[in-house]
Amino acid sequence: MKLEIKDFSLNYFGHQDSLHSIDYTFNDGVNVVFGVNGSGKTSLLKGIAGVNYVHTGSFTLNDEDITLDKNSKISFVFDDLGFFERRTLRYNLYYPLKLRKVPKDMADSMVNEWMQKFELSEYILDTPIFRLSADDRAKAALIRGFYRNSQVIIFDNPLSRLNPTQRRYVFNLLAKHMLTAKGIVIYATDSVEEVTLLNSQTLVLSYGYKVENGIPDSFISSPKCLSTSEYFIPYLNKRIVTIKENGFELFGENYELDLNNTQAQTFIGKEVVLAFKPTAVVEGKLNAEKIISLNTINGEVYLLKVGNEEIYSASNLANVDIDLKQILLFDITSEKLIYSKK
Repeated sequence: MKLEIKDFSLNYFGHQDSLHSIDYTFNDGVNVVFGVNGSGKTSLLKGIAGVNYVHTGSFTLNDEDITLDKNSKISFVFDDLGFFERRTLRYNLYYPLKLRKVPKDMADSMVNEWMQKFELSEYILDTPIFRLSADDRAKAALIRGFYRNSQVIIFDNPLSRLNPTQRRYVFNLLAKHMLTAKGIVIYATDSVEEVTLLNSQTLVLSYGYKVENGIPDSFISSPKCLSTSEYFIPYLNKRIVTIKENGFELFGENYELDLNNTQAQTFIGKEVVLAFKPTAVVEGKLNAEKIISLNTINGEVYLLKVGNEEIYSASNLANVDIDLKQILLFDITSEKLIYSKK
């Protein structure tokens, strides 16, 4: 089973595009869409579900065109959870089943089964939704996504309103059922921790652009975009440097690079973003007095002497260096990778 997106763009009321020519394929199993607030996650998912009308491009499910189709084959759990707030939990859980004219005994069985799976007590069934705890509300919304047995289940960052403890607890329940669900599951999130734990094929969005996709491990070992590096590599060091014919200058020292047959060769004389992991900070030639700050492998931060001004230092190393085998260079404008030693 596959869900294909082809050249999908979207704008609201004639304004600047919020999504830009997205091409992507979701396959059987868990698929993740990652991005911070405003990256385009909800716009993309609503487009798939047929909620957003003003767009170009197409969607196909198993080669069937579902563009602009409010399709019964797709279940959608919105980030606002979509409850009748003054109605009871019982009403909210049974309402979608009632619309589908599911027999009462079958509806009872489905509701009871999923309430047990998500650890919801039957004693809160007659409690109005607005009186439930945040984690119980989230679990109730997730249940409604699962028990329709749809070919595609979409979760649009449904845990965003939970505190960290609640979020981890509910996410662990959700992950177990997503990983065993049939069909295509699309989980949108702004949590790097959740992306890493799921370790599934992930689409990364930034400002409405598809910037990268793959397994989360690859975002750490070989990122193709600056935004992805910032999200997934802890304590990433970044500096603006100017590319020279034979390398670049950093903290008053020249570093030589072989730029032949790399995209960086076209950036000679231009500023780019130099990024490197804490593991790239090693003992060496750089005088610590020239460094304002660096993140090290132990999570320590150098805040050292600048000129005659004494600034607190969190390290005992007098001199450091940058391991050129671990550096990355990115285009400032597009954020795309233009140089890597690998």
